[in-house]
Amino acid sequence: MVLGKQVNTSYGTTIDILELTSDGDIVIVELKKAKAPREVLTQIFEYLVWAEKLRYDELNEIAHSKRKLGEGESLMKAFLEYFKGRADANPEFNASRRLVILTHDFDPKILDRLSIMEDGV
Repeated sequence: MVLGKQVNTSYGTTIDILELTSDGDIVIVELKKAKAPREVLTQIFEYLVWAEKLRYDELNEIAHSKRKLGEGESLMKAFLEYFKGRADANPEFNASRRLVILTHDFDPKILDRLSIMEDGV
């Protein structure tokens, strides 16, 4: 469920796409038209730090500010309607976060740096 596109953070940066999964987890999507440079890791981890602190009311506000919810509509109501029985009736919003970088190619140094994360470090 897309909460917003071009979502501004308190760090003065902009997330390309902010979404929720059917579990209420946050997904941050960074889009790169060209080869993703090594600096994209710093960028997306900064988004992660920002998103980690988001509470339900802030997610609700983002969805309203991006016109993803109707007047007076709550995020919870829209969430349950969007996922139609595939979601927990009482989700814990933002219990975890996922980072996605969409690009046609990566700087080889990125893949090397990300391999340490696969090991759970």
